[in-house]
Amino acid sequence: MKKFLAFGSLAIALLIGGCSGPDSSSSDQISAGQESTVSDLTGVWSDKTVETVDSEDTWMEAVITEGTISIDWVSDGGDTRWIYWVGTFDSKIEGALPQKVVSERNAEETDTALLASSDDTKEFTFEDGQLSYSQSALGQTRKIVLEKQSAGNGAPFSTSQEESPVVEIVDSGFGQNGTFTQGVVIVTSTGERSVGEFVTVSVNFLGAEGEILSTEEQVESFNWVGQELVLPISFLTDRSDVTVASMDPSVTLSNYGGGEFWSCPPCRF
Repeated sequence: MKKFLAFGSLAIALLIGGCSGPDSSSSDQISAGQESTVSDLTGVWSDKTVETVDSEDTWMEAVITEGTISIDWVSDGGDTRWIYWVGTFDSKIEGALPQKVVSERNAEETDTALLASSDDTKEFTFEDGQLSYSQSALGQTRKIVLEKQSAGNGAPFSTSQEESPVVEIVDSGFGQNGTFTQGVVIVTSTGERSVGEFVTVSVNFLGAEGEILSTEEQVESFNWVGQELVLPISFLTDRSDVTVASMDPSVTLSNYGGGEFWSCPPCRF
């Protein structure tokens, strides 16, 4: 019964927006005045974070690997999936944006799928961090826009070879009372790539000679751009003669709690 209801919600979405249709294939030349970039599109993409998505319970999700793209209709809060597209895909593209990628459908994977597109090819456009394609049925066509949710290698998504960090340490400090030291690190989200990702703050508590007395970690996640997270990090020693002189915090970011590494100089209280 659960799957029947989920299929009904998908059918309504299909009637409104369409399921499949002809896509044009082109290799339009991009203006030479635009900046050239190298983009790795491998990872998980979804229209769930796009404002135009029809329902919070039904969305489209694409998984791109080296040479392949697969797109599913997802419903019932993620419990139910139907294949929409499986085909070839050039995941690494180079040149000025926008870029177009033409995917050839894998008939063996899609011919027996109830909600799969029957098109032989489908054209995708990558621009401004979004991947889009057309979807048509019953004489209606709509544009589907996907945004990257996570990178294929577990690292934050980057559309260029050099990009500023999207998480920063705003402030930090500590206080010691006997054998107990309480540290606090404040970090902020400075870019959309950090939303939904895990932030791991690591702190080295240092002695008077700069020696590491202890290394402690705390993990949190960002919910919106500009959010500040206050992460308490404590250190307990069994020696009353141990004095913490400074703390050295660093921060990593990824969808698994680790990734690119940025650090700040030792922060003194």
